[in-house]
Amino acid sequence: MADIPESPPTVANAQKKPHRRLKIGGSVAGGLTVAIIILILLWQWDWFIPLIDRKASLALQRPVSIEHLHVRLGFNTTVRVEGLRIQQPEGFEKEKQDFASAREITVTANIWRYLTGGGLSLPLIRVDTPKGDIVALINGKNNYTFGAPSSAATTQGKADSAPAIPKIGSLEITDADIRVALAKLKTDMHVLIHTTPPKNDEDGTIVVDLKGQYAQAPIEGHIVGGSLHTLTNETRPYPIDGRLANGPTYVTLHGSVDDALHFKGTRLALHFAGPDMARLYALTGVPIPHTPAYNITGKLDYSENAIRFNNFEGKMGSSDIGGDIAVNPHQKPISVNAALHSHTVDLQDLGGFIGARTGDAKKTAPPSKNVLPDQKISVPKLNAVNAHLTYHGDHILNKNLPLDNIDTDVKIEDGAIDVHHLNFAVGSGKLASKATLQPSANDQFKTRF
Repeated sequence: MADIPESPPTVANAQKKPHRRLKIGGSVAGGLTVAIIILILLWQWDWFIPLIDRKASLALQRPVSIEHLHVRLGFNTTVRVEGLRIQQPEGFEKEKQDFASAREITVTANIWRYLTGGGLSLPLIRVDTPKGDIVALINGKNNYTFGAPSSAATTQGKADSAPAIPKIGSLEITDADIRVALAKLKTDMHVLIHTTPPKNDEDGTIVVDLKGQYAQAPIEGHIVGGSLHTLTNETRPYPIDGRLANGPTYVTLHGSVDDALHFKGTRLALHFAGPDMARLYALTGVPIPHTPAYNITGKLDYSENAIRFNNFEGKMGSSDIGGDIAVNPHQKPISVNAALHSHTVDLQDLGGFIGARTGDAKKTAPPSKNVLPDQKISVPKLNAVNAHLTYHGDHILNKNLPLDNIDTDVKIEDGAIDVHHLNFAVGSGKLASKATLQPSANDQFKTRF
């Protein structure tokens, strides 16, 4: 039987198939559109919170959680986090507060500028009620060390240059409260921070208040600095106005810093006063012998990696005192160079240097009439600094010793004291001396005089 050929499709059947395909395609597109609309209506960024919590906890090595996450996409994308908590690391679970927390953090990033190679720009950072708990125990363990980076990361970090500082437009901080408890320094204080908005064509400010205890003494401070925009502006001086009271020691600082992030120069007036300069060790880390009450003002500057207190003048007991001091904190131990002078000096006021009891030491021991030191020397404090001191007093006021003036040159290095000369004018002659004190066992010194 011969095959019967299939009849060719009619025109009507040929038209029905495309229509059917169009109907199916339209149904799929409509379904996708509805699904997208539903997804948009029901979308919640909170869905990503478990992933973020897990990644952040792993990176910070302590439990991290957030309550809500909000994102507004665009060329300027805004991310807002509510209820941030960073718990204490292992070993600090007894702390009453979290390591860090914040009621709300908002960050706006200029995505378009970043994608086009303009660098990271953050037009707004807003932090509401941040809190922190910084703790260091007496055994040296602390809660703010996040672990050493891997060797690969360290190598990469050495090869690459430092990351560029993001451009920040506005920083808003409300009611920040950071507790700092350092057992070895016998310190437990709160650092309170807030910002003020611009007003009357003037930039806003960053305000820092200190309250609590520092080095076993009450501390209270109030420091007002310029806005963050001014801080990151390399061509605009950053203003600073602050006062600090640590026990009976009082310090004020007023002026400005050039290119504050790189600390290229300062125009700061520093004034400090108190009953004994030895108390400044807790604030400066520089050991200073006991002195009577002092009141001194000078210019604070920074250059060639050294902090300089230049052209200072003031009173120390009944003596006037002035000169220049340079401290290099980058060296280990720190380096101090001081060139001091007095027009009129009472040897009683130099007790910490040449024998008489002064400052706090005067309260616990009878006065001494010795010219040479009779007080114990703290070897650990000597090892904390390498110093070179020159001092000249034009005229000596002293009823017990017939001395007219004083000139001395002393060097301290690796705990050893080298008195190049300690000279006094006596009538028409001179009493000249020199000595070396080399540290030995049991905090004693081998002395050659």
